[in-house]
Amino acid sequence: MSTTNTLGFGSLASVAWTAMDGSSLSGAQLTATNTTISTNTTVANKLLAAINGAVNLDLRAFTLADVDGPNAAAYATQISNRLGMTVAAGTSLSLGQWRSIAAALQNDAAREASKRGVTDGGGIKAVNGKWYVNGQEVSLLDIYMAVRVNQVSNFDDSLSMFMNELQANNKLVKAANEWLAKIRSFKPTDTSQTVAWSSIAAAAASFSSTYGYLPTTTFMPTSTAAINTGSGYNYLKFDTWIEECKQYVSQKDTENQIAQQKLEQMTNRRNEVLEGLTSFIKSQSQSGQSMSRNLG
Repeated sequence: MSTTNTLGFGSLASVAWTAMDGSSLSGAQLTATNTTISTNTTVANKLLAAINGAVNLDLRAFTLADVDGPNAAAYATQISNRLGMTVAAGTSLSLGQWRSIAAALQNDAAREASKRGVTDGGGIKAVNGKWYVNGQEVSLLDIYMAVRVNQVSNFDDSLSMFMNELQANNKLVKAANEWLAKIRSFKPTDTSQTVAWSSIAAAAASFSSTYGYLPTTTFMPTSTAAINTGSGYNYLKFDTWIEECKQYVSQKDTENQIAQQKLEQMTNRRNEVLEGLTSFIKSQSQSGQSMSRNLG
């Protein structure tokens, strides 16, 4: 879980490195945050209900005491503490003013909720046309960019993973083919000849000093497990070893084909996200310019 992004959302770099999963709240902080959200929501809902009632009664103003006498003082304290306004239980305000206060309480609740981890009901929050991430108010463009840039970052991680898999498999295939050539060079030329396992083991030890692993247990594990080192091995046994090595190479080639397909799919999806990001930014810029011309 990330901490609040102190850089804000003002730059692409800060967006790319912002995990939109809330802030790292302690148990006490989470409890306090939940209390604030609950109280804000309660007061805002009470005010909205009172506004609707006032409209039906053709009233132009009311007080918190009119809304809920027993809790009016507590509501006033919440408004004062969270919004920095001086409001008392008997303060009379217009319906529009109370609506603004209710909206401000909802906004504050959403901001606080965005600080919570996703499993605690946090993450991206939106209310009254405002967006909040990790306790910060952000624009829709910020949100869109953050989501898309993080998607690109995730695609880059996946691309790196598949590329590493391809490189690792290519190294194994190269080494397996080298060992395959070595085995073939040891293979007897006629049925009367045999080769001691000690010769194969010595070649495997030399191979291991270069690659860091034994080719016998890596490329031909089934055959190696059945080895009786006290016997000499004829060309039929070598055919079994060679076939197992070839199957290993074939398996890695298949894995590479699958990894290559996934790599291409990820690359295409990454490009689509980048194209969408560019188009969105361009359309936002054009809309802003059009609005400026119309207002001018």
